[in-house]
Amino acid sequence: MFEIRNVSLKAFGLSLMTLVGMLALSATAQSQTLPFIDKDIHMGVATCAGSTCHGAVEPLKGVSVLQNEFITWQRNDQHAKAYQVLLSERSKRIARNLGLKSAETAPLCLDCHADNVPIERRHQILHTGHCALLPPAERRFITPAMIKASGGLVGAPDEIISRLRELENAGLREVALLPPIAVARSNFKEFAEQIMAKY
Repeated sequence: MFEIRNVSLKAFGLSLMTLVGMLALSATAQSQTLPFIDKDIHMGVATCAGSTCHGAVEPLKGVSVLQNEFITWQRNDQHAKAYQVLLSERSKRIARNLGLKSAETAPLCLDCHADNVPIERRHQILHTGHCALLPPAERRFITPAMIKASGGLVGAPDEIISRLRELENAGLREVALLPPIAVARSNFKEFAEQIMAKY
Protein backbone atom coordinates (compact mmCIF):
# COMPACT_ATOMS: atom_id res chain seq x y z
CA MET A 1 0.00 0.00 0.00
CA PHE A 2 1.22 3.52 -0.69
CA GLU A 3 0.87 6.58 1.43
CA ILE A 4 -0.57 9.81 0.09
CA ARG A 5 1.36 12.69 1.55
CA ASN A 6 0.23 16.21 1.93
CA VAL A 7 1.05 17.64 -1.53
CA SER A 8 -0.26 20.95 -2.69
CA LEU A 9 -2.53 20.99 -5.71
CA LYS A 10 -0.14 23.41 -7.44
CA ALA A 11 2.87 21.09 -6.96
CA PHE A 12 0.82 18.11 -8.17
CA GLY A 13 -0.33 20.07 -11.23
CA LEU A 14 3.24 21.12 -12.09
CA SER A 15 4.47 17.53 -11.73
CA LEU A 16 1.65 16.27 -13.92
CA MET A 17 2.32 18.93 -16.57
CA THR A 18 6.03 18.05 -16.55
CA LEU A 19 5.25 14.36 -17.01
CA VAL A 20 2.79 15.05 -19.84
CA GLY A 21 5.34 17.35 -21.51
CA MET A 22 8.07 14.71 -21.29
CA LEU A 23 5.76 12.07 -22.76
CA ALA A 24 4.78 14.42 -25.59
CA LEU A 25 8.44 15.17 -26.38
CA SER A 26 9.25 11.47 -26.29
CA ALA A 27 6.40 10.64 -28.68
CA THR A 28 7.48 13.43 -31.04
CA ALA A 29 11.09 12.25 -31.02
CA GLN A 30 10.03 8.66 -31.70
CA SER A 31 7.77 9.65 -34.60
CA GLN A 32 10.46 11.59 -36.49
CA THR A 33 12.04 9.92 -39.48
CA LEU A 34 15.73 9.09 -39.18
CA PRO A 35 17.87 11.33 -41.41
CA PHE A 36 19.23 8.53 -43.61
CA ILE A 37 15.73 7.31 -44.57
CA ASP A 38 14.00 10.69 -44.73
CA LYS A 39 12.71 11.91 -48.10
CA ASP A 40 14.88 15.06 -47.98
CA ILE A 41 18.22 15.32 -49.76
CA HIS A 42 20.98 14.31 -47.36
CA MET A 43 24.02 16.55 -47.29
CA GLY A 44 26.37 14.69 -44.92
CA VAL A 45 28.49 15.97 -42.08
CA ALA A 46 31.43 16.97 -44.28
CA THR A 47 29.36 19.75 -45.86
CA CYS A 48 29.51 21.53 -42.49
CA ALA A 49 33.32 21.33 -42.36
CA GLY A 50 34.23 24.48 -44.28
CA SER A 51 36.65 26.58 -42.27
CA THR A 52 34.29 29.55 -42.43
CA CYS A 53 31.31 27.42 -41.33
CA HIS A 54 31.95 24.81 -38.60
CA GLY A 55 35.40 23.50 -39.52
CA ALA A 56 37.70 26.17 -38.07
CA VAL A 57 40.71 24.65 -36.30
CA GLU A 58 40.55 27.24 -33.52
CA PRO A 59 37.34 28.66 -32.01
CA LEU A 60 36.57 32.16 -33.20
CA LYS A 61 36.62 34.84 -30.55
CA GLY A 62 33.73 37.18 -29.89
CA VAL A 63 31.06 35.15 -31.66
CA SER A 64 28.22 32.97 -30.39
CA VAL A 65 28.99 30.12 -32.82
CA LEU A 66 32.60 29.02 -32.34
CA GLN A 67 32.78 27.62 -35.89
CA ASN A 68 35.05 24.75 -34.77
CA GLU A 69 32.22 22.31 -34.07
CA PHE A 70 33.18 19.87 -36.85
CA ILE A 71 36.81 19.66 -35.66
CA THR A 72 35.66 19.24 -32.05
CA TRP A 73 33.30 16.43 -33.11
CA GLN A 74 35.97 14.75 -35.24
CA ARG A 75 38.61 14.90 -32.50
CA ASN A 76 36.57 14.33 -29.33
CA ASP A 77 33.28 12.60 -30.08
CA GLN A 78 33.32 8.79 -30.23
CA HIS A 79 30.52 8.94 -32.82
CA ALA A 80 33.06 10.27 -35.33
CA LYS A 81 34.82 6.91 -35.05
CA ALA A 82 31.69 4.74 -35.13
CA TYR A 83 32.58 3.13 -38.46
CA GLN A 84 36.02 2.06 -37.17
CA VAL A 85 34.26 -0.05 -34.53
CA LEU A 86 32.90 -2.24 -37.34
CA LEU A 87 36.45 -3.28 -38.23
CA SER A 88 37.18 -4.72 -34.77
CA GLU A 89 37.34 -8.42 -33.92
CA ARG A 90 34.32 -8.01 -31.64
CA SER A 91 32.23 -6.60 -34.51
CA LYS A 92 33.39 -9.41 -36.80
CA ARG A 93 32.25 -11.93 -34.18
CA ILE A 94 28.87 -10.20 -33.78
CA ALA A 95 28.41 -10.18 -37.57
CA ARG A 96 29.19 -13.91 -37.75
CA ASN A 97 26.73 -14.59 -34.93
CA LEU A 98 24.05 -12.68 -36.84
CA GLY A 99 24.84 -14.51 -40.07
CA LEU A 100 26.14 -11.36 -41.79
CA LYS A 101 28.93 -11.42 -44.35
CA SER A 102 30.76 -8.53 -42.66
CA ALA A 103 29.94 -5.78 -40.17
CA GLU A 104 31.52 -3.08 -42.34
CA THR A 105 29.26 -3.82 -45.33
CA ALA A 106 26.01 -4.96 -43.69
CA PRO A 107 23.23 -2.32 -43.87
CA LEU A 108 22.06 -3.44 -40.42
CA CYS A 109 25.40 -2.30 -38.97
CA LEU A 110 25.98 0.66 -41.26
CA ASP A 111 22.63 2.24 -40.42
CA CYS A 112 23.97 3.07 -36.94
CA HIS A 113 27.74 3.09 -37.43
CA ALA A 114 27.99 5.13 -40.63
CA ASP A 115 26.32 7.81 -42.66
CA ASN A 116 24.49 5.11 -44.61
CA VAL A 117 22.55 7.12 -47.17
CA PRO A 118 21.64 5.63 -50.56
CA ILE A 119 23.97 6.95 -53.28
CA GLU A 120 21.12 8.60 -55.20
CA ARG A 121 20.24 10.73 -52.14
CA ARG A 122 23.76 11.83 -51.20
CA HIS A 123 24.35 15.45 -51.98
CA GLN A 124 27.17 17.90 -51.42
CA ILE A 125 25.16 21.11 -51.56
CA LEU A 126 24.98 23.53 -48.69
CA HIS A 127 22.01 25.63 -47.69
CA THR A 128 20.29 27.02 -50.77
CA GLY A 129 22.35 29.97 -51.86
CA HIS A 130 24.60 29.73 -48.80
CA CYS A 131 28.28 29.70 -49.78
CA ALA A 132 27.22 29.88 -53.41
CA LEU A 133 26.72 33.60 -53.81
CA LEU A 134 27.70 36.74 -52.02
CA PRO A 135 25.21 39.59 -51.94
CA PRO A 136 26.84 42.80 -53.23
CA ALA A 137 26.14 44.59 -49.94
CA GLU A 138 28.24 42.00 -48.06
CA ARG A 139 31.26 41.90 -50.40
CA ARG A 140 33.06 44.63 -48.48
CA PHE A 141 33.18 42.36 -45.41
CA ILE A 142 34.88 39.45 -47.17
CA THR A 143 38.49 40.56 -47.16
CA PRO A 144 41.62 38.39 -47.32
CA ALA A 145 42.26 39.27 -43.64
CA MET A 146 38.76 38.07 -42.63
CA ILE A 147 39.13 34.88 -44.66
CA LYS A 148 42.49 34.12 -43.02
CA ALA A 149 41.16 34.96 -39.53
CA SER A 150 38.27 32.55 -39.94
CA GLY A 151 40.54 29.71 -41.06
CA GLY A 152 39.95 30.12 -44.78
CA LEU A 153 42.55 29.72 -47.49
CA VAL A 154 43.67 32.86 -49.28
CA GLY A 155 46.98 33.99 -50.72
CA ALA A 156 49.60 32.89 -53.21
CA PRO A 157 49.88 29.12 -53.86
CA ASP A 158 52.94 28.79 -51.60
CA GLU A 159 51.10 30.58 -48.77
CA ILE A 160 48.08 28.29 -49.15
CA ILE A 161 50.28 25.16 -49.19
CA SER A 162 52.03 26.39 -46.06
CA ARG A 163 48.67 27.06 -44.36
CA LEU A 164 47.36 23.61 -45.34
CA ARG A 165 50.44 21.94 -43.83
CA GLU A 166 49.96 23.98 -40.66
CA LEU A 167 46.29 22.92 -40.46
CA GLU A 168 47.19 19.30 -41.17
CA ASN A 169 49.73 19.33 -38.32
CA ALA A 170 46.98 20.70 -36.08
CA GLY A 171 44.75 17.72 -36.93
CA LEU A 172 42.73 18.79 -39.96
CA ARG A 173 42.08 15.85 -42.29
CA GLU A 174 39.62 17.28 -44.82
CA VAL A 175 39.16 20.58 -46.61
CA ALA A 176 35.93 21.73 -48.23
CA LEU A 177 36.31 24.13 -51.13
CA LEU A 178 33.30 26.40 -51.52
CA PRO A 179 33.88 28.88 -54.33
CA PRO A 180 30.96 30.85 -55.77
CA ILE A 181 29.10 28.76 -58.35
CA ALA A 182 29.99 31.12 -61.21
CA VAL A 183 33.72 30.45 -60.78
CA ALA A 184 33.65 27.00 -59.16
CA ARG A 185 35.12 25.05 -62.10
CA SER A 186 37.98 27.49 -62.67
CA ASN A 187 38.70 27.66 -58.92
CA PHE A 188 38.78 23.85 -58.61
CA LYS A 189 41.07 23.61 -61.66
CA GLU A 190 43.43 26.27 -60.27
CA PHE A 191 43.47 24.59 -56.86
CA ALA A 192 44.27 21.21 -58.43
CA GLU A 193 47.05 22.58 -60.62
CA GLN A 194 48.63 25.13 -58.28
CA ILE A 195 48.05 23.61 -54.84
CA MET A 196 47.31 19.88 -54.98
CA ALA A 197 49.94 19.15 -57.62
CA LYS A 198 52.64 20.79 -55.44
CA TYR A 199 51.41 19.61 -52.03
